[in-house]
Amino acid sequence: MRDKLIRWAPTLLALAALYALGQRAWQAWASYNVQWAHDLAFFTQILSNAAHGRAWTSPLLLEPTGFFEMVHFHPIFVVLLPLFMLRPEASTLLFFNVAAVCLAAIPLAGLARDRTGSAWFGLAAAVSFLVWLPVQAAALADFRPVVFFIPGFLLLLWGLAKPCRWRMILGALIVAGAREESGYLLPMLAVVMLVLPFGERRRSDALILLGIGLGWLGFLLLFKGNFFFHFNPTTFFQDLGAGPEVPAQLTDDRLRHLGLLLAGGFGAVLLCPAMLAMLLPQVAFLLTDTHREWHAFTGTYPYLRHALIPFLAAGGVMGWAWVLERLGKRRGREVGALVMVAMILSCVLAFHGQRGRLEEGLWRRNAEAVDSVEVQALARLIALVPGDARVITDYRLIAALSGRRVLWATMQCYNDGGAPYGWQGPWPITLDFADALLVPDDDAVLEHLDAAWEAVDSGGGYGLWRRVSPPEGGFPTPVP
Repeated sequence: MRDKLIRWAPTLLALAALYALGQRAWQAWASYNVQWAHDLAFFTQILSNAAHGRAWTSPLLLEPTGFFEMVHFHPIFVVLLPLFMLRPEASTLLFFNVAAVCLAAIPLAGLARDRTGSAWFGLAAAVSFLVWLPVQAAALADFRPVVFFIPGFLLLLWGLAKPCRWRMILGALIVAGAREESGYLLPMLAVVMLVLPFGERRRSDALILLGIGLGWLGFLLLFKGNFFFHFNPTTFFQDLGAGPEVPAQLTDDRLRHLGLLLAGGFGAVLLCPAMLAMLLPQVAFLLTDTHREWHAFTGTYPYLRHALIPFLAAGGVMGWAWVLERLGKRRGREVGALVMVAMILSCVLAFHGQRGRLEEGLWRRNAEAVDSVEVQALARLIALVPGDARVITDYRLIAALSGRRVLWATMQCYNDGGAPYGWQGPWPITLDFADALLVPDDDAVLEHLDAAWEAVDSGGGYGLWRRVSPPEGGFPTPVP
């Protein structure tokens, strides 16, 4: 009975973490202070449109319309949509994000248990994963479908470490569903599996994974015209010096972050050559991406580490397993227990000085969260906006107002720099696109108000305006 309980303990622990971190995510959401909430808003808009039988799109993206035509391709939306329809709100996507990260502790625990034969080591691996700051930052970050790289890759690696074909295939499908970068990450992993030793791997499984990866890559190359929107490996070396120069301080911060990743927590990945081989291409990509602060702990940026986390965690666990085998078998259970405690403590202490940054990021504006006068005023204004209104608002409130057919950001308004790539609708965006306006009192878009608008209410530094007469010629098409 005790052995079964220990075996199931990582699952129970993952569910407990899901509840605890889910509460934190919803508290941040309740304070209308989700960092860079524009991303959360446009994913909510995409799923909301699909749930109502409209095109898979969001005007907030300013890109082509359609499930397959959008710049990024997320097949996993097909699975998420029925769940989203049970509670079609932006906060549901925050739950998806936390769930994807926390439940990833289960395959990591399975990998650790099968690698050592110890259910206790599996439990220690799950604890280490859930207390590691990069994991908590990923769980509490803004939602992006690429978060499913974390459970997908860990399930895949578990299936390869102790050959289990269904785990490997299911993990590969989850990864492929997350985003199109999987088209080259999966083949790269398969090649590493064929070249370097990885537990009890079987060559046939590596070949199957290679077939899946190359098949997916070929499909994307043939049919996804904007496949390499952010990163084109065919021009990788040409692009190394093409971007703007990276400030020295930013380079130092990134290198320091990489050092902290390898110095504590799952730094035992240094003892696992296969995982190091998989990490190197991704680290190279991150270092050459001059526009994304991937070392940050809050906001939209943690998603850039989502492909790093599973390989660091799996490689770190396998490195600690190597230490356990060398010391535990020779010197008894007590030493084995100390190794597991050391793994957990190293993950607790890793990035210790930066844990405050995560807290600050979650509560930066509202020290008293939902009880603050400012947030209560904003909640009152949001409640006054009709559910069918065409709304223009700013990035702070855009997620709270998402889930409607027409929603625009103030930064998109009166942009006369030319229509974006693939845009098919009227341009530029003006107040004629909306019949409700909820923006800060000093927002530049207010300069374009005329007699067709009247003030409704104000509070918390924001004002709510409504249109009293339709625009000449009617409202423009709501989506491209």
